[in-house]
Amino acid sequence: MFLEVSNVSKFIAGKKIIDNVSFELKENEILGIVGRNGSGKTTLFKILLSMWDFDEGDVVYYCEPNLNFKQDIGYLPEQRGLFNREKVINQLKLFAQLKGLNKQTASEKITFWLDFFELGELADYPINQLSKGNQQKVQFILSVLNEPRLLILDEPFSGLDPLNRLYFENAIKLLKKSGTTILFSSHDLKNVNNLSDRILMLKNGVIAEQGRVEDILKYYTKFVTINLEYQKLIPDLQIQLEEKNIRYSILATDMTINLSKDIDQQIFEQIFTTKNLKMNFFTPNFEDVFKFINLEERI
Repeated sequence: MFLEVSNVSKFIAGKKIIDNVSFELKENEILGIVGRNGSGKTTLFKILLSMWDFDEGDVVYYCEPNLNFKQDIGYLPEQRGLFNREKVINQLKLFAQLKGLNKQTASEKITFWLDFFELGELADYPINQLSKGNQQKVQFILSVLNEPRLLILDEPFSGLDPLNRLYFENAIKLLKKSGTTILFSSHDLKNVNNLSDRILMLKNGVIAEQGRVEDILKYYTKFVTINLEYQKLIPDLQIQLEEKNIRYSILATDMTINLSKDIDQQIFEQIFTTKNLKMNFFTPNFEDVFKFINLEERI
């Protein structure tokens, strides 16, 4: 085990932003963190980086030798922080120096990553003359120059075109291959599914689901979406579903129900078939499950 988070909570201005969060991170694992804006992803990262204190619980790193937060961690923040008028190469050299790399090692690492991201010809350009995607590549390079044992990436794919997303995916896979343990957040659920060994889904600061995507999907084997043309039907149906402990979500006039294996099909038919409602049965993918959980009112 690399990291254990136990019952961690964080209050900001009296509001519980992180609520009793517990999970483990294995060495050389990629853990993808997903959730809506404001679900607590960035707050969790800042707690793990010791940038913010937490109010309850415990965070323990089990790595040997002990983790040096300056030398052993790389962090790509959601809010990028580059010196706009400084040349790319100068920023990379400065950061390498701050991380304790000698000149030769720094030069080798900088050359490798500039070539990897095809930025070599832009090395002498000021940051403010680069595209947003290329600026993001520079920020990524800054976070990995020191060959971190733990890499935390907050929305690394935000605003990237499909080709640049591929560069970042390949970089993350390369770092995992070299032994790096990685935590990252993203709203691109396809990237999360493709890259992660496991995922952790946050909703309002609470863990709604965690585990391998394929294992999570085993519980959400069949969905049915029902178009409720008459809003007055919704309260009555909600009461019946909650009485039977049947999970559902609502978006506008569409109600989606999780027909998990423990739901009695006869009970479902008693509630719905007598009302002549239009139904669409389907097998959900990860994105469907994400939408269902975040529109559900049980958390």
